[in-house]
Amino acid sequence: MSDAKYDKVLTKVRAEVSDLEVAMEELMPAYKAFEAEHLGIIKPLAEKYSTTRIFLAAEDTANYEWYPWLEGKLSPEELAAVPRVKSLMQDYAKRAEAEGMDTIQHRPFMHHAFHPSWDSKSAEVLMKKLDISTK
Repeated sequence: MSDAKYDKVLTKVRAEVSDLEVAMEELMPAYKAFEAEHLGIIKPLAEKYSTTRIFLAAEDTANYEWYPWLEGKLSPEELAAVPRVKSLMQDYAKRAEAEGMDTIQHRPFMHHAFHPSWDSKSAEVLMKKLDISTK
């Protein structure tokens, strides 16, 4: 590649990086709000339900990089279940990737999918019926 062509490509890439940095800054407040809302929901659920603790630990690292507040909260039985769930999810990710689907790569993979008939109002009714709450 000639120097002129290289300089042209480099200028274009730098402009794209700059645009992406601006977009990231603009999205950061919304991301932080989402993250706070998410933690506000999962922390009370993790306090109450072992399945929540197990699945959160399974989508975290061994050092609790993503959910540091979870460290020390799992029983021995829950800790024993975590690698089994991780293994299941790794197999699931491999099958999904083999079918051409994208999977999470920057952290342990955990499949979270809404059922096609997902409806938040129905979920609220079901949670009340099953006496499941975040409080």
